Parts: sequence; C-alpha cells; structure tokens
Amino acid sequence: GVWLTGDHEALGTWTPGAVLLHNDGQDGDVAAADTLWTAQVTLPAGAVLAYKHGIAAPGNKSWDNAEFGGDKPNRLAYAGDGDGNGTVRLRVLYGAPGPVQVLDP
Repeated sequence: GVWLTGDHEALGTWTPGAVLLHNDGQDGDVAAADTLWTAQVTLPAGAVLAYKHGIAAPGNKSWDNAEFGGDKPNRLAYAGDGDGNGTVRLRVLYGAPGPVQVLDP
C-alpha cells in the first residue's frame, strides 16, 4: 500500500508506514482506482507539515521504499482549516512532484 509520515503526531512523527493512504473509495477516499491516494487526519488549523510517502506491504516500517529515499528533502504542505473544525483530508497523487492537496472538509 501507499503510506505517509511526517513531522506531526497525526502523521506518525516520522514513522514509515504510520498513515496508510486509500484508493478504494473508503476512509475518506472519494473514488476507487482514480490514482489519488487519500488519508484523513485531524490537524490543528494552520499547521505546516513536512512529510514523505512511500510504498510498502502492510506492516513494513522501512524507509527503503520512501518516495525519493529517506535521505532526500521532505515535501511541505500547509493545512489550512477554512471551516475551523480541525479536520482536513490529505490527498496525494503518489509519485508526482508537488504537495498533497489539503481539502477542507
């Protein structure tokens, strides 16, 4: 599966495989098999996130399959929370350069 981790507790605090992303129309994913992988996490309004994602078999907690390698620069995203409810949905076009999409709600 595709995973995400980053510098925030809700992203697993740099634990590879901490947040599993979905492309099956479940758990916040809008449409199955659309190449957009989704995770729904709760973040504080205005959080600035550093993160990486990768591919691994479930339970594999290794940096070996991190996108761009574990030693490459992190991606960055700003979690704007327009409605103030504290929940944002992260959408990742896995393997493409650029930030995740932060959707609210």
